[in-house]
Amino acid sequence: MPRSLVLAALLCLPASLAAQSDSMPTPRATDTAYLFRPGQWAVRFDVADGFYGGGALLFTSTKAAWMVNAEIVYSSTDTDEVTGYAIKDEDYTLSIGRRWYGTPRGRVRSISGVGVFGNYRHIGYGDGYVPYKDYAAGMYGEFGATVFLAPELSLGATWHAELAAGRDYNDSPTISVNGGQIRLEGAFYF
Repeated sequence: MPRSLVLAALLCLPASLAAQSDSMPTPRATDTAYLFRPGQWAVRFDVADGFYGGGALLFTSTKAAWMVNAEIVYSSTDTDEVTGYAIKDEDYTLSIGRRWYGTPRGRVRSISGVGVFGNYRHIGYGDGYVPYKDYAAGMYGEFGATVFLAPELSLGATWHAELAAGRDYNDSPTISVNGGQIRLEGAFYF
């Protein structure tokens, strides 16, 4: 008799496993804690190769948001080695785009996004030099991931690429491709 019970259990095991694999997995509590709500906002900041920026996210679903971001680079030197004059470099970028978040995997979510941007750069020199100014506009794409330290806070990184057209300091047309920049970012969700 015990032998037939073991045999019956072994025969029923594949059927019960198949039934479990056909059903939708129930999300873990840690996965649902990191879902967004339509209408939810977030403020974000990023750092990359001297670029410091911040912006806002407005979520339209549990996986998508509109993003507005502003970046500023400012540097100043007392004396340039070539000219002997002080140099002031200012770089401003404003972007707007769409960002998508992948399904939560524990505390981690993938990121992808596309958008458009505009850029203005001004470099001022000392006596006798004409300031360098250029303008550009283009589109960008990004891929990355973020880790939620809490439902209200995430830290992550994205790979960012750009294609732009503009005018340089001689008013000559320019086309530029930035094939990759790693950006560290953080966000507060409320």
